[in-house]
Amino acid sequence: MIKSEILNSLYEAWRLITSFNAEIYGIIGLSLAVTILSTCIAAIPGLSFGVLVGSSSFPGKKLLMRIVYTFMGMPPVVAGLVVYLTLSRKGPLGSMRLLFTPAAMVIAQILIVFPIITGLTVSAVKLKADDVKETCKGLGMGKFTTLRLLLHECRYPIISALLAAYGRAISEVGAV
Repeated sequence: MIKSEILNSLYEAWRLITSFNAEIYGIIGLSLAVTILSTCIAAIPGLSFGVLVGSSSFPGKKLLMRIVYTFMGMPPVVAGLVVYLTLSRKGPLGSMRLLFTPAAMVIAQILIVFPIITGLTVSAVKLKADDVKETCKGLGMGKFTTLRLLLHECRYPIISALLAAYGRAISEVGAV
């Protein structure tokens, strides 16, 4: 019984995908556009913040990282509720009339993927920052060159962080 229901569901899904229905492809296109856009928007501050925190030492860093790591596991429904309350008619941004629009979907997904990008970037940069800084200082390189070399050394973990964030965004439905 359960096996036949699963097979019927798979058959129906395959039929919908191969039906070339414009509505289905519109939904797929919107999902891809929203997730790519939200990941790209969150990547700019997430990578910047992650590199800054990962390559420096300051009071409160442990507390800040605990907060970032806590938000990495934020349930999508919580992000959706925050966006709903913010964008609803009586919310602080209700006059913008963004509720139930693709822009609201992007905002919700940014809230979900920003901590992932930031946390994974901090972890990657923290491992290599001291060695790269020391080497660059010994070679007499400037701060910009040191930053470029650090990003080059961390490129694979940073790409992995972006892919993990995209994976979270594309698989998420609770916030939207």
